[in-house]
Amino acid sequence: NAEKSRPDLVVVGSRGMNDLPGYLLGSISRTVLTHGPCSVLTVKQPPPDVPVSVLLALDGSKPSKFAATRVKEWLSPEEVTLQLVSVVPDILTDVSTMLTKTRLKTLVAPLRQHAQECLDQYRELFLKEGFQVTGKRLQGNPREQILESIPACHAQLVVMGSKGLTGLERFNMGSVSEWVSA
Repeated sequence: NAEKSRPDLVVVGSRGMNDLPGYLLGSISRTVLTHGPCSVLTVKQPPPDVPVSVLLALDGSKPSKFAATRVKEWLSPEEVTLQLVSVVPDILTDVSTMLTKTRLKTLVAPLRQHAQECLDQYRELFLKEGFQVTGKRLQGNPREQILESIPACHAQLVVMGSKGLTGLERFNMGSVSEWVSA
């Protein structure tokens, strides 16, 4: 139905069925999130009073930039505070025992720099729009770091891009947005 009406946003409720029965039964919100033709807002509890604390996860990808643009367009600076996070993934942990600390640091440095530049760019953008915004660069597993950041910044809304991975690619790499939304 959403494909025919072409909405900008689909809003679905979630019962939080992220355990084995939820996986076996299937989740409507997960299916819409994964296969929806547009942005999807998954609601787990009643909306809070304003101001809303929003966690915006950024990685510099096209979907991440799209998510940041939507936050700027759809949310009012007077009603939200933004916490930006960018996670430097521990992609080199398997080979870290074979590398010297100096070599490992050299390999990870561009990832850290990219994450910091992304945070700085969007922090400035949101500050110019009048938002209250802070940013934090994290390191580790992106889905774990984002999930840990939610209670740490008292986020009532999490916004992130979805790269739309499907099939084998999604199975191998996993979907951070799907994991966080579950």
